[in-house]
Amino acid sequence: MPLSQENVTTLTPMGANLVAGGATFRVWAPRADRVHLIGEFGGTERLAPTEDNRLVRDGNGYWAGFRPGVADGDEYEFHVVGAAGEGPKRDPYARELTTDPAYPHCRCIVRDPSWLGAWLQR
Repeated sequence: MPLSQENVTTLTPMGANLVAGGATFRVWAPRADRVHLIGEFGGTERLAPTEDNRLVRDGNGYWAGFRPGVADGDEYEFHVVGAAGEGPKRDPYARELTTDPAYPHCRCIVRDPSWLGAWLQR
């Protein structure tokens, strides 16, 4: 069963967004056949793409889902499957990227949007 649509609407912001109890994820991939949320959430092992972490597609090429238990600092990527192949893709709306592994193999980091203000005031 794909990820829950709890907390997801047409107004859900792009990228990873912390909400009560977890996070919503939304990405635009109009030519994808499937998009999965992969990553390390709450200290779990890195998730592989499965039916349980597949995002749900709407009629406009957006894929979205809610994953409970996601916290600030968790690492994630989107695993995109399409006619051209498949593989992990970084979120173009990510608020932060890992330094280990470093670019271009980095992953995205879930961040509360308030972290930037705190970081800039250091």
